[in-house]
Amino acid sequence: MRLLVTFAAALVAAVSVLAADPPPPRPQLLAPGTWLLPGTFPEGRLPDGNTVLFEGATGLVVMDTGRHAWHAQAILDFARSHDRRITDIVNSHWHLDHVSGNAPIRAAYPQAQVHTGLAMERMIREVWPDARERSEASIAAGRIPAAMVPDVRGDIVTREQPEALRPDFPVTRTETRRLDGVELASHFAPHAATETDVWLYAPASRIVAAGDLVTLPVPFLDTACVQGWHDALAQVEATPFVTLVPGHGAPMDRAQFGIYRKAFAAYTACAASSAPNARCAARWLEATAELRAPEPADDGRAREMAEEYVDLLRANDGNGARCLEPASRGGTRR
Repeated sequence: MRLLVTFAAALVAAVSVLAADPPPPRPQLLAPGTWLLPGTFPEGRLPDGNTVLFEGATGLVVMDTGRHAWHAQAILDFARSHDRRITDIVNSHWHLDHVSGNAPIRAAYPQAQVHTGLAMERMIREVWPDARERSEASIAAGRIPAAMVPDVRGDIVTREQPEALRPDFPVTRTETRRLDGVELASHFAPHAATETDVWLYAPASRIVAAGDLVTLPVPFLDTACVQGWHDALAQVEATPFVTLVPGHGAPMDRAQFGIYRKAFAAYTACAASSAPNARCAARWLEATAELRAPEPADDGRAREMAEEYVDLLRANDGNGARCLEPASRGGTRR
């Protein structure tokens, strides 16, 4: 999330002390046999995505594994406290705040199998080989605030352990998968928040784990193909879920998801217009105020992020900087 790094850097530059590690996330019961480990987004640090845990016949199925050591450790502690091994990891997409916990989890449970889209393979092959040099250069040049340096070094370590990230079972189409006895509809969303997104629907609990197709305080549009994202949200809407777990933010009911979807459409339409950035951001904040209410208000950060994402969309023909949507659908190849 390049834009998030830029914004967080600006925040930290104003202070001289290191941001403390937050407390580890505490599990929240969503339904019998299903828990949420909430991600965090501390000021001055990089975020962790939400983790959803499904209890299987012999172990646990984990949806997304976070970025930081404290988040991965919370997953491992949960498994051990419930005397359950981790049998499967589903990564909704390749962003490091959703996959960096794969390595410690697979070190503890080598039999755990990874299910994710093939964009992961492309990142490993084409993008990450030079990432360490770029990150080290940024640290050496002082472009990374001191509080965030451990996060960036952690990202380097993640990229250097590709075997923990490669899919054992690539997700290339929508299908029902039975993982450790848990029936999960595995939905494939191409050219949406990333090149290949995966989201889950659990019919038994009527829970959707949406990954970064739904995020707060703003949509994280760095790698987005906007039309594909709209299409994916329509597919989520067509699913008979009761509870939706975003990639970032608190769980939503159907009405709240409807608010999010409408706000996303209005925000991206505003970005495609000539309206001032501030107006687009203000409309987003007003439309999503109810959804952001469970967390302490941070409208200043959300407002600046929303304004910067408008700039990003306008600079890239209405998509994120790394949208790989075919040109026939209005995307750009980068």
